[in-house]
Amino acid sequence: MKPFTPSVQHAWIVRHLLAQKSIREISRLLGKSPKTILFAIRRLEKHGYLVRQVRSDHSFYSLTLEGYSLLEMLKGNTQEKTITESVIRETPTEKPQQFWRLHALQFKIPLKDPIPSESIHLVQFKDHPTRLRNLQNHSDLIVDFQDFTCTLSTRALKITGIQIRLPYEAVEDPEILLEKATQTFMPEIENLESIFRKHFPKLKLRRLANNTIDVKVIKGELALEADTLAVKVGDIQKKTGEKLKVYDPEDNKLSMIVDFSKGPPELEGVHPKRFIENMQIYKGFLEDLTSGKFYKRFEAIQEVQEEQQQILKKTQELHKELTTRTDESLGQVIDLIQKMSVQFYSSLEEMRKVVVELKR
Repeated sequence: MKPFTPSVQHAWIVRHLLAQKSIREISRLLGKSPKTILFAIRRLEKHGYLVRQVRSDHSFYSLTLEGYSLLEMLKGNTQEKTITESVIRETPTEKPQQFWRLHALQFKIPLKDPIPSESIHLVQFKDHPTRLRNLQNHSDLIVDFQDFTCTLSTRALKITGIQIRLPYEAVEDPEILLEKATQTFMPEIENLESIFRKHFPKLKLRRLANNTIDVKVIKGELALEADTLAVKVGDIQKKTGEKLKVYDPEDNKLSMIVDFSKGPPELEGVHPKRFIENMQIYKGFLEDLTSGKFYKRFEAIQEVQEEQQQILKKTQELHKELTTRTDESLGQVIDLIQKMSVQFYSSLEEMRKVVVELKR
């Protein structure tokens, strides 16, 4: 039988399996048919490079110690670059034009006192497009200004469409973007209060103890423009037609996407409540990449996995050795029993001859 020698293609298959990619995805990435990829996986299993793990709800592949040795074949290989190798090591600060873009921001400002619902129907702004949205219990007045839209209900004023851009290097924490957007837009909110009061004389926005208008952020989206990872994923999306969509594990709402609507691909947090928090996590991830912490953690995990594989291999070798020793010991015992049996029957024959002689 011809000995099996893994190729670089087998190494790429192993790498993609570790990244939890499906056989169909691997076939697209390597330009091979799913049948060819499946056949290669079966050979890797047969020759001890892969182990298929089965759980109650899913199955996946893990590497043996020999399987990890395949990854060494990819060092210095430029035939194909994965996201981890070609993108992840590039840091955002290497791109001077990279910006945070906080957009689709929605402010909600409660009214100090409710206004009558019937009065909303009587209002029409001459200088701005105005329309009514009829709901089950009341109607909302919607006024389109040049850069944003205002929606007035009986209890609150909502402002939608606010956007702010800041350089990546200037933002230590994405939470600053919310503070900056609120501070920047606060004079406009005070101006809006005056404009609406012309039509609703009793309208007054709620204020806090320090006389600051009570502004609540209820929705928004935060994008990192010209993000290296997003650009790479965008290239993959164009080739495959599949879009990256990350859903929140708690409420299953869409959490992060790669967006093309503003030009170059950008990574975007779109979860209505955690769009800032998610991008804070992503920023920390990028900083870990820049500092090398991520790779140290990854390497530590690899070392633990390799140690586990070595322990497993040693355990298997010890078990095999014990089995062999047991087999050898058992063989010695059987051999001894056989010798004793020969001696016993020989002695029995001697006794029989003595008995015969005595009878004579």
